[in-house]
Amino acid sequence: METREIKNKDRLLKGLPHFLAELRTSHGFAIHADSHVKIHTMLLRLAATGNFPTHQTRLRNLISPLIFSHPEEQRQFQQSFEKWMDRISGSDQAISKSMYPIEKDIKRFRLWGRMLMIAIIVCFLGIGISLFFQMPSRWYSGHQTQQSAVQIPVQSDVSNMQTGNSPQMNVSEPIHQLSYYWIFSGAGIFFLLLWLFWMRWMADRHITRHYTNDDVHVIHRRVEDFSLPMFKSLAFTKTIREYHAHQPEISTQINVPKTIEKSISQWPAFVPVFGKRLIRPEYLILIDQTSFQDHQASLVSALIDQLLAYEVYAHVYYFDGDPRTCTPSEDPSQYFSLFQLACRHAHYRLLIFSDAKDLLDPLSGQPFQWVRLFDFWEDRALFLPGPLFSESSYHPLQDCHFLIVPASPDGMASLIHQLNDNRSIKIQGPSAHLPDILLVDTTDWCEHHPPDEARIHQLLIALRSNLDDATFFWMCACAVYPHLLWHLTLFLGNQLKNEDQTAVFQENRLAVLSSLPWFRTGSMPDWLSSRLLDELTDQQEKQVRNLINYHPFIKNGKCFRQ
Repeated sequence: METREIKNKDRLLKGLPHFLAELRTSHGFAIHADSHVKIHTMLLRLAATGNFPTHQTRLRNLISPLIFSHPEEQRQFQQSFEKWMDRISGSDQAISKSMYPIEKDIKRFRLWGRMLMIAIIVCFLGIGISLFFQMPSRWYSGHQTQQSAVQIPVQSDVSNMQTGNSPQMNVSEPIHQLSYYWIFSGAGIFFLLLWLFWMRWMADRHITRHYTNDDVHVIHRRVEDFSLPMFKSLAFTKTIREYHAHQPEISTQINVPKTIEKSISQWPAFVPVFGKRLIRPEYLILIDQTSFQDHQASLVSALIDQLLAYEVYAHVYYFDGDPRTCTPSEDPSQYFSLFQLACRHAHYRLLIFSDAKDLLDPLSGQPFQWVRLFDFWEDRALFLPGPLFSESSYHPLQDCHFLIVPASPDGMASLIHQLNDNRSIKIQGPSAHLPDILLVDTTDWCEHHPPDEARIHQLLIALRSNLDDATFFWMCACAVYPHLLWHLTLFLGNQLKNEDQTAVFQENRLAVLSSLPWFRTGSMPDWLSSRLLDELTDQQEKQVRNLINYHPFIKNGKCFRQ
């Protein structure tokens, strides 16, 4: 078995996206944006814990289950992986040799350009010097000719007067005129040289190219932990207090008076009667987090932070689509299964914040068999994103004894009333829904390769019709920056103004925005961002770019789309 050691980890991580793109385009592997995110998340966590694979075989065994789906793809993946590792494992000398023909062409182009400039300058100087030396001599010869032409007739008149002959005038030599050919040629070369310098100066204003073999370092802008006071209403504060309410629970201690009374009434049988005690409930919270910049997970975390701020007993775990493997919030390097969580938090109330797509079979629409693992918890609730709460496809989860509520303050209030008082309150429906076109094949919209122009046009129409003007403006403003960052999204929503000079930020608008697939993966493809930038008016685009460029809250350089 091949056990070659991995020598250059940085080159491996940088070349991994190109290898995955090669598998998808050349060999037909079904690799989407979520596969990229999962592979990079796994490698980053391994590197953070010091368990990054040091040999190619272990790396291949870790990546392969996330890529291929049948034996033929497994064989093709092994061959492609070995070829790719051979390419990136080459020495720096081999890379420099492979770059030698390109560097040779670049040097040759520079040499020819410099020679052409030198030739033009020498030609221009030669014409100028020749004109400088020819003009005084010709002027002097012309002046002498004029003087001789004036004096000769006078002498001839005197001689003719003495001899009695008629006066005759000598014709002098023709005056040499200055040739304008050299002047026009010199002027033409001068303007050509001036044009070349002008074009070079204009090109340097836009871009200056430096050829180097060093890595390119891009300095990005970042927002210094910008946050907004979300979920601070008095009604939600009252709801949080109800999560503290003590609940009666049967204890292991016997109530002696009632036990004696019950046993006497049923003599000779002994009938123990256990007492009750009041306890504060504890909560096990599972949050679905697709990426590190998952806006939906960040919004839920802001909601849960209010519970923790009021000292509600809760333990928070994160998972990626499939909740059978969870990571604690305080230590991301550890992993726990549902069975382990049931052993650690048996009597807790279970709260799951997710879109629940991975809980349902895509073919039958029914829950998977492993969903029965949640039967360990008697009280369990599923919080769906607000724009997805009205979807009827999630109703089969109610047969698994889930209380389904929206992930909002109203949903939190409805849940605690059902758990504590066994009564439900009417929840107002969401103000906006996700377009139907985004509910099917969401990963296709996150691909860097653009779909058909007709589908892009259909997507823009659906976004326009399902989102209000402020939410759509907020979404287009986020497309200016290459990455979708949580703090930057909050910052833009707080600073951007509508036509009535009110901020576009609202909690319900942020919930809709966070549910879009691009805000869950934390990136937006170039084909979509360019189309969204075209939807902005000149005044709106100027407002967004001024915020990103000149606001003191944003630090460290600039990197945004043109």
